[in-house]
Amino acid sequence: MSPAWVLPTVRATSWWPLAVVACCLAVVAVPLHAGALGADGPADDLLGPVAAALAAAAVAGLRDPAAALLAAVPAPAPTRRTHRLVLLVPAALVVWSAWLALGDDVRPPDLLALVALVALGLAGALAAAGRGGAPVGASAALAVGTAAPVVWVLASRAGGHGWDAHVGALLVVGATALVLGRDR
Repeated sequence: MSPAWVLPTVRATSWWPLAVVACCLAVVAVPLHAGALGADGPADDLLGPVAAALAAAAVAGLRDPAAALLAAVPAPAPTRRTHRLVLLVPAALVVWSAWLALGDDVRPPDLLALVALVALGLAGALAAAGRGGAPVGASAALAVGTAAPVVWVLASRAGGHGWDAHVGALLVVGATALVLGRDR
């Protein structure tokens, strides 16, 4: 038996960003796996952008269209956000694992790297929201959070570093944002 919040949260969660990214990856994966794109598996050049797209989709799924309506109910916004994360992150990890399975092996650090990018996106959204409300607006704060993983991967590439070189630091930033963002 699942907790009482699961079914309403599944219904209220915006799944389309993750579904769109998963469909796009499936379209790319078929010729990639068949060797039509000249690679044996998920090319290392694609891992960063794929992880960024999945992380951005997971963060975009945090959109709470009923936030104003639900402001008066006992479940505060941070609790609803956490419930959405509990559902979205494993779904993104399933898609990420399927993408990685096209290669030789799936290593736990690869899975953790996606979680770290989601944490970075969450940190960006919470930082943009500000304490005591969203000075830039909830949609703009979510846009910042959605852009954060993409910007991280692009900046890492531009700087000549691996996008997954600082997974531990990203996880600390994301966990800190989640704890400090409980009032946002």
